[in-house]
Amino acid sequence: MRQAVQDGARTLRDITDRTGINTGTVSREIRALMSAGALRESDDGMVLPQRRQAA
Repeated sequence: MRQAVQDGARTLRDITDRTGINTGTVSREIRALMSAGALRESDDGMVLPQRRQAA
């Protein structure tokens, strides 16, 4: 799922379509990835990859 987001998927529906995984599972996993800091949500609700920290 994280790869789908990195490849440009921004909505739950888009991620579901790209991965072929059912909506409930995608939703649960996206929440888990957001909690872990791997993904973030933009102000308009789009799912985005986490920003990389400057070295």
